[in-house]
Amino acid sequence: MSKEWEANAGMVHIRMEHKSDHEQVSQLNYEAFGNREDESKLIERIRASEGFIPDRI
Repeated sequence: MSKEWEANAGMVHIRMEHKSDHEQVSQLNYEAFGNREDESKLIERIRASEGFIPDRI
């Protein structure tokens, strides 16, 4: 186990999504939803929409 893992065991870190994360987020959703692209495509459409506010959750 890495020292970083040991120091952060039990902790969840939430941060803003970066453009460099998009591909990995897409792949994660693809795999999580049974190897289909629907959810990944929806996220892409939301990001591209005029009303998308990335710093609001």
